[in-house]
Amino acid sequence: MIASLRVGGDGVPIMGVSLNRSVRRRMTGLPGSSEATQAPAKVERFVKQLLIAYRAVILYPPASNIPAENARLALETLSSLLSDDHDVRLTIAKDGLSYHGTPVLPGRDAFTAFSRELYNHGLAEVRFHPGLTHETLVAFLGVLGREPDQIDGAEGFAAQLWEAGVDTITVTGTSKVILEGDEGDIASGPDIGSWPPSPHEIDEALPAALEGVQPELALLTRVLQAPEIVREYLSYGFSAAGPEKSPEEAARGVKVAELAHLAHRLEGDVSGEAMECLSAAVEMLPGSQRYALLAQRLLTEARMDTAAAELVGHMGIEDVCRALVSEAGTSEVSTEGLARAIRNLALAGLASRDEVLEVSGTIMSEAGLAQETVESVLEAAAPRKLVVKDEARVRVSGERGSESVLRLIDLAVGTPAGSVDDPEREALVEEVERGIGDAEVMGALVTLVTSEVSAEQLSETMMLLEEGLALLVGSGEYRVAADAAEALLSAAAEGDEEKRLLLADAAKTLAGRDQMEAITRAMGSHPKGGPEHEACARLLSTLGDLTIGPLLEVLADEPEMAVRKSIVETISQIAGDHIMELAARLGDPRWYFVRNIVTILGSTRRPEAVSAMSRTVRHPDARVRRETIRALAGIHDRRATEMLAACLEDTDAGNVQLAARYLGNLRARAALPALHLVALGEGKGNREPGPRAEAIEALGAIGSEESVPVLKTVMRKGIWRGPKRSKLLRNAATAALESIQASKEEKDS
Repeated sequence: MIASLRVGGDGVPIMGVSLNRSVRRRMTGLPGSSEATQAPAKVERFVKQLLIAYRAVILYPPASNIPAENARLALETLSSLLSDDHDVRLTIAKDGLSYHGTPVLPGRDAFTAFSRELYNHGLAEVRFHPGLTHETLVAFLGVLGREPDQIDGAEGFAAQLWEAGVDTITVTGTSKVILEGDEGDIASGPDIGSWPPSPHEIDEALPAALEGVQPELALLTRVLQAPEIVREYLSYGFSAAGPEKSPEEAARGVKVAELAHLAHRLEGDVSGEAMECLSAAVEMLPGSQRYALLAQRLLTEARMDTAAAELVGHMGIEDVCRALVSEAGTSEVSTEGLARAIRNLALAGLASRDEVLEVSGTIMSEAGLAQETVESVLEAAAPRKLVVKDEARVRVSGERGSESVLRLIDLAVGTPAGSVDDPEREALVEEVERGIGDAEVMGALVTLVTSEVSAEQLSETMMLLEEGLALLVGSGEYRVAADAAEALLSAAAEGDEEKRLLLADAAKTLAGRDQMEAITRAMGSHPKGGPEHEACARLLSTLGDLTIGPLLEVLADEPEMAVRKSIVETISQIAGDHIMELAARLGDPRWYFVRNIVTILGSTRRPEAVSAMSRTVRHPDARVRRETIRALAGIHDRRATEMLAACLEDTDAGNVQLAARYLGNLRARAALPALHLVALGEGKGNREPGPRAEAIEALGAIGSEESVPVLKTVMRKGIWRGPKRSKLLRNAATAALESIQASKEEKDS
């Protein structure tokens, strides 16, 4: 069986797709990172648990033991810090916490809000001293939970701590407290029934909350501020699978991805706090459950799912690696699973592959794994050369010439056609389907099918090739996919017809809907000019006409505006040769999809697109008609101008104004009769003052003397209108007349 991964000579790290840029900015604690220096990982873990304990103090009644349990967890990390220093000091600013001058979890909304809470209570510094107990910590957080006005009226925060018997936490106040806005109480909100809800109640409310239905959304929003409740719900998901299921099997039914999607859809600071809560809940799970949830769900889905990637990003590379390593044994199965999880973490794009491998290796060594095991796991996670596990069957030299490529293929497809159950072949197919790094194998298969091979070998090889090609894009192997497409389509242009058809069909597998979705998301997440973006663009250019249909399907279903914009730009590059296919989609019932098609048609600047847009000039949705006006204005064609003039009869005031403005910019004399009607407030369509004033300005821009009588009529009629309306129209008419006169004088001179 072969496991392989090509690492390019250019050193470009293999990255995943679909990454929210804000997640990248939140990554902390990465060795060798180019980001600003940040606080030690122990300090970050302490602050994370401190925030969890603070929320527990606010959300739960004094009799509950949950705040005390969370305070004990915070003290475990604090004790380790105090063993190295006589106290732990956190400096407080309005925009974040710092430790010895280095930021603590910067750019993460939940911790920025926590720092602001401390700041609004008049604190500039908090010092934690040896001897601190969980009861004292709970008392401190209880004082923090009071309103700032109450504390100010009781002689300040320090006095309140003294009265509460807190002497192992000292604070320094600011000279002035600045309160900004109404942050709100995290437990506030509408009446949403008994608290806390049971896991079963959460499970029933989740589907409706994802649809935005109240009060389920309010309930789940509040739940996503209570890590202990979320932890109980995740544990409930494991137990619901039954005792006969292993944690890995049970993890597939735990609705952590759904919670991540809900947190991702919330707005502003609430979304960040919800993600922090969910990440904290995952970290609070028992080790086997946490490992299963990361390895089987989150890291696999983070490669293609923005919400899952954001959740993993909130947990941080170090904490994720630590959670994985803590549960992985030294058996072949465990180390293989650990290697796959680390590879998925690298492909999620939260950091470069090298950073992930460096952090993983360090943590495995710290956990006591043998160096041989560490190297084996890292090599399996990101192999740098072809690895042939069954050396008794075939040996492949380090330098891969044509002979070694053929030997490689012999291992995969060298058996007779009837021996389809050969275990070596099945193992390779399974590995390809799992997408564990078959870039090198795919390259070898492409090399073979584009060479002179027997019909039998071609048929067998094509079967494997088509199964693996579609997975290249999903694995982030954009350059290999582009190379394969170029080789296949180039070879398909010559040779016998049967082989040409086979090669062309193989290339089409790279242009499937899933592949186009992955490509467009990758192009949106990677910077233009970068190697990943360039490889994706080359793949699309090579596939050409094969991509238009799948790209339109992706565009129709894409929920994120930024990604839709990227897809529109991509399709626009090839739209000129597909106007008829684009026009056929204008009858789609989704207005936003039709609007995007109109944008693409307009980008062609071709007169042929005008006929297609004759259908959308009268579209029932005003937003589609508005986009049609913009598209027509960019096509310099007589019929496009006529259709723009027809848009002056639109019932939407904004559309009439926009059409009039464009006609004025185009100096469209043919549109004068229609503009005259609008200026006079006559004819069909919207004739409110705004559209009329825009039409009058357009007449001034065109500068025709034919418009003078019309403008004078507007000025006379204005005397009998209301003062505001009269002033608007008369001023516009006066300016238009002056413009026409200036134009006449310029011509005469």
